[in-house]
Amino acid sequence: MAVAQLATEMGEQEIALDRWTNLASGVSDPTLRATAFLGASRAAASLMERKEEAFTLLELALSQATDDPVLSVEIQSHRANLLQVQKHRAGEGRRAAFDAAEKARQLWGKPPVEIDSRERDAYVAALQVAFDSALVEENGPAQLQIAEEMAQMAGSSEEGSIWAEQDRATALMFAGRVGEAVASARLAWTQAQQRMLPMLTLSAGANLASKLIDTGHLDEADEVISECVELERRVAGSGERFAMIKVGTWSIHDLRHQIWLSRGDWRDAIASLEREVKLQSQPHFRMHLHWHISVWLARCGEPGRSLEVERHAEASRQDALAADCRRCSRELALKTAESLARLGRLEEAEKELQAWDENGRPGLLNDMLWRRHVAALIAVARGDPAGIAEIEAVLAERDRLGLVGALLWTRLDLAGALIGSDRRRAAEEFRKAGDQAAAVGAATEQHLAELGLRRLGVRTWRRGQARAGESALDRLSDREREIATLIGAGHSNPEIAGRLFLSRKTVERHVSNILARTGARNRTDLARLLNVQEARPTSG
Repeated sequence: MAVAQLATEMGEQEIALDRWTNLASGVSDPTLRATAFLGASRAAASLMERKEEAFTLLELALSQATDDPVLSVEIQSHRANLLQVQKHRAGEGRRAAFDAAEKARQLWGKPPVEIDSRERDAYVAALQVAFDSALVEENGPAQLQIAEEMAQMAGSSEEGSIWAEQDRATALMFAGRVGEAVASARLAWTQAQQRMLPMLTLSAGANLASKLIDTGHLDEADEVISECVELERRVAGSGERFAMIKVGTWSIHDLRHQIWLSRGDWRDAIASLEREVKLQSQPHFRMHLHWHISVWLARCGEPGRSLEVERHAEASRQDALAADCRRCSRELALKTAESLARLGRLEEAEKELQAWDENGRPGLLNDMLWRRHVAALIAVARGDPAGIAEIEAVLAERDRLGLVGALLWTRLDLAGALIGSDRRRAAEEFRKAGDQAAAVGAATEQHLAELGLRRLGVRTWRRGQARAGESALDRLSDREREIATLIGAGHSNPEIAGRLFLSRKTVERHVSNILARTGARNRTDLARLLNVQEARPTSG
């Protein structure tokens, strides 16, 4: 059993599945057999090529005659996950999740009851599935309450305290407390890494990266996701990636492409997303890939690709039906509405917004802002001046919250809306959007801002070249400046990777970005540029 438990903790799920299965077949004690079958089911659920075995193994655990209350809660929690992720019986799964949490509270949640580590871990697992279900139901107060409950009872549980911090980050983001959310997510990520818990590191990394993308910290998001992708490849075995094991989580491959769409060539990112769609067998994750393609094709205005926008929107709808996730289905309505509005199909876009309105309580704050944003796009397209005022209001709110990722699109859309009535101000907004995009490394958004200026007949700066009064190095992030300085000192990529505790691939990506942003032709040219900047006198 010790080897099976260690393999589970270290993320070696193929080994864990083999060990738990062997243990189950070699013991007669029903409690031990149920424990082994449960462990095997958990391991199988995370393996792409073995995930279909998970429910059968769980049923074997349920069939054992045991009256162990801890095991009962653990089995009920895992069953709630599988019902939602694999069986796509979402409502039944959420009810099972809330029942598991309530059972745990009745057993161990009333002071002065003292609980041991095994009971605490079962309690954490039950609260986690309840939290995920509250997230799917978009119940913000319940999310915060469960996250706080978990933090209070996690105690000395390493995993429990990390899950609590991660859940707190999600709940805070839902409520619009963006700075606190990022801080909690970063703490969960750091703790998971320090304690060398691979599966939690992947989950915490995806959680943090999603918030870094929202707040425009694309460089840090890229570093986090790159580390997650490499970790997954090391521990996932022959499949090189894990299956989705619970609702309320992000695919690191989805997030990698979100970063790529902004930071790199968006056409290359779309082509890679097309390949990723074919690799992804789980409809819950696949629907997100489809909607990214649909939305970004519509945003970037690629002529002649409207049929692709429609095809991917429809594929996303079909996956949403298969996944049976109310929260993702609701978000899909927003994404589809945006795509349709940008294509000029205004009545269809309005119907999607109505579907979002009819589908429940207020959602994630940024989703509610997107709902207003898309409605404003429709109003602008119909010549309603109130649309511009609404875009301005959304812009101000996103600026206040620090939601830089969406703010860039708000400003680009504001500039576009002003072209017909105030070309001078439109140019000003395009320039602001370009400056903000350049500051966070959002190359696609920067390119669209420059394109808007050129269409207005306004001279633009050349990307990769410093503007008047600006040092080329001023356009680099803190991490890029650090790497550029090491390049100037003559360090190789492997040496930089070792010094900064980064992977070589991450360093390579940073070097490419540094050369592009500074306009340097190569490392020697960059070193020369650094020497010139250092020698330049500062103003007194």
